[in-house]
Amino acid sequence: MDTDPRRGEDGLPPDGQDTLPPAGSWRVGRPWMGVLFGLLACANIAIAVVELTSGDGATTAGRVLSWLRLLVAVAFLVVAVGEFRRRVAVDAEGVHVIATFRRRTYPWHEVSEVRSGRPTLLGDRYVYLLRNGDKHVELESSGGHLDRLQRWHTAMSIR
Repeated sequence: MDTDPRRGEDGLPPDGQDTLPPAGSWRVGRPWMGVLFGLLACANIAIAVVELTSGDGATTAGRVLSWLRLLVAVAFLVVAVGEFRRRVAVDAEGVHVIATFRRRTYPWHEVSEVRSGRPTLLGDRYVYLLRNGDKHVELESSGGHLDRLQRWHTAMSIR
């Protein structure tokens, strides 16, 4: 078996040197969905502004519907921003799934295996973090980062 010259017989780095894979992060949101919801929000805002400012015999019900249209546009904007902000970060602490209003960390000691998952519609694959207790986490659009995640898992499991 070939051994890495940077490692000792036990497979650990010599002299306490730490050789961990590089930390990093990547987007897992769907940009096309962010653009779609952004365009829907802009269209709804434009229509609501025209309805509210036209004043051509607008009824109370018409104004209420215009304000509801603005509320829907705000919801579309929140979804659009959320799609652009979703990402996964990996470091020595664990895997961090970052969304618009929350951050969930899965420490390495809770992850028992990292494996490739089902394919997505646009050709990428999910990555499954199998956690202790038969729970798993699906990381969207992370198939291209499977090797990095597996190297981190291996490096942290021998610590």
